[in-house]
Amino acid sequence: MSTSKAVPEGLKNQECEKGNRKKRPPIPYVPVVDEVQDAVSKGKDFSYKIKLPDKTEFSVPIWDTGTQEAFLIHVQQAKSACKRKGLFQDYDDAILAETKSMEQAKSLRKAIASAIGPKSRKDAEDPNQSSPDDLKASLKDALLEKKVALEAKATAAEGFFSLYANLLSEDARFRWDKIVASQVGAAPWTDLQGNEHEKEREKSMESFQDCITFHLLDMFPGDAAEQQRFYISNVLKKPQRVPVRYFFQRVEQLNSYLSHLPCTYESPRATAATKPVQSFDEAELANLLLRMCPESWQDQYDLTQDSLPQSVRKLLGVLENVEKVVANSDAKERSKEKGTEKATGKREKGKRKNTGSSEYRIPKKVRFEKGCALCQKHGGAHTTHNTGECRKYEKDGTPKKSFNGKATVGKKHNGKGKKDHANSFAQFMERFSKLEKAVKKTHKSSRKKKRRQEDSDSSDSDSE
Repeated sequence: MSTSKAVPEGLKNQECEKGNRKKRPPIPYVPVVDEVQDAVSKGKDFSYKIKLPDKTEFSVPIWDTGTQEAFLIHVQQAKSACKRKGLFQDYDDAILAETKSMEQAKSLRKAIASAIGPKSRKDAEDPNQSSPDDLKASLKDALLEKKVALEAKATAAEGFFSLYANLLSEDARFRWDKIVASQVGAAPWTDLQGNEHEKEREKSMESFQDCITFHLLDMFPGDAAEQQRFYISNVLKKPQRVPVRYFFQRVEQLNSYLSHLPCTYESPRATAATKPVQSFDEAELANLLLRMCPESWQDQYDLTQDSLPQSVRKLLGVLENVEKVVANSDAKERSKEKGTEKATGKREKGKRKNTGSSEYRIPKKVRFEKGCALCQKHGGAHTTHNTGECRKYEKDGTPKKSFNGKATVGKKHNGKGKKDHANSFAQFMERFSKLEKAVKKTHKSSRKKKRRQEDSDSSDSDSE
């Protein structure tokens, strides 16, 4: 089935899934695209023609490589081809003929034993009683029919094993042949549950299904069916831009995969309570589909219907009507908004474009402009502060002494209004030289005072 309408271009997983799932399902709603494989296989058409007993033909694609969903679809097509060719029916007819001949042979053996043994008077007088020779001839015919049935069964089994292999490319057939060799005609062999068997088995419908499951396990995990069932029942939701009809078709397709995917029942982890996974039945799928739709649609269904949905087709008819009503109401609302904008020349207050309500609108920041009348009149940056905050001019317009802004050209500033670093350095050096002279003068005077004291002390000692 083409998914172009059910999965429009650009559809993302977030649009059709609830929450943000890190673990992806085996087959998601949005198909996985293998761009490399698509580019390689583009323009190539490998198919296998099959002739039916009524001399008609049909073609089946040959599998080489691709995505998981594409592989599962191929396996379904291969099994369908075996069924259309009549191989499954031939196998069932051979099984039925074998069972019938075995039962007939068993009853004939009992009749022969009773005919050869001691007879009662009633049996001796019965003219319809067959002779032992006739019974032995009938037994021979029954055994011959059993042999023919066994040959027909083997031919049919070989037919669907060979047809499945012919629908694989040479590279893909290698893995299939290896699986068949390990399951058929080999001893010992291990089944899907991990049990080992000493007696080899022949090609049959059961061994064919087991080989297909082993083949699927090359692409899918052992609990793929359980994961897919949980994904359908708990994760999926209807995308807004996908019509409900095509959404139903895609979900029904995903549901059909459940019975073909590997499950825990066919693995070593299976217990006595483990059951095989089956597709959702009609009523279960209808209820799930209703729950995947928007809540407003579910409310509309509850208002118009008296019971839970039991049929997908009937549910689809109801929801398509709901979809039309919702689409019409949305169109009227949009046209009304456009008419209001054209009439007024602006959008409705409190609403922005492509939004339905201003309930959660974020308010804009309000800014107040500043202005100083003194700076504007006498000169200065009048937009950076208000008049009451001015630090340059007094109220009468005279400059403030504490203002350290621009000054006239002088010792501290040059003609461009910047400090003259050369003048500052000269002043520093002048002060430093004055300080140095004062220190030398002080040091010199202290030395003279010390000498005088020494001279006076020496003179006093001589007089004594």
